[in-house]
Amino acid sequence: MTTGFFILAVYPSAKENKLINYRGAEFNARIFGIVMGTAMIVFFVIRIVTTWIIWKYWGILRARERGGPEKKYYAVPSDL
Repeated sequence: MTTGFFILAVYPSAKENKLINYRGAEFNARIFGIVMGTAMIVFFVIRIVTTWIIWKYWGILRARERGGPEKKYYAVPSDL
């Protein structure tokens, strides 16, 4: 994912302006952009996964609080 972000966002401009081997301010800004873009994507994925875990755990807690059925449920055919 990081490689795709670099190829789409950074590499074309750097290649066109012949800045690939330059190690000045543009390089530092480029690295900062890559690191921050990657961190943003990682934190977004972590947020989605955490939300899903909380949602599943919340459902388990609600089910335990309500309690399960006391008697076993047997389905009754509808053609009786």
